[in-house]
Amino acid sequence: MPIHLSFVYPRWKLPPTGLIAWVPLAAVVAVFAIAWRNRASWGRDCLAGLSCYVLALLPALGFVNIYFMRYSLVADHYQYLALPALLGLVTGGAALGARRLAGRRLATVGGILLVGAGAALAYNRALVYA
Repeated sequence: MPIHLSFVYPRWKLPPTGLIAWVPLAAVVAVFAIAWRNRASWGRDCLAGLSCYVLALLPALGFVNIYFMRYSLVADHYQYLALPALLGLVTGGAALGARRLAGRRLATVGGILLVGAGAALAYNRALVYA
């Protein structure tokens, strides 16, 4: 989530031998595996959304060579590029759940509230950059 971001962070060292360094990768692999297992029903859409999200995060993770990485190893402001995929994934999942429970009106209201909350968080964070 785009919370408490900064443009440049000081460098740090995270030893790759520590277990905590591998937890995020294990979580991503587990989510992809669950979506792949359920690809016949809801998993195909989830796989598409997660794939778009991960591909859009490549500059922020440092897997794509960008000039900014000379100054800072973290470029988390690039995660804003990946946010539409995540919002689509969450909104689609919420719409699917709401459609099963109460109908499309609840899904539409939930989507509007989600986009509104994201806009409010982005506005508050933009004040820091100003």
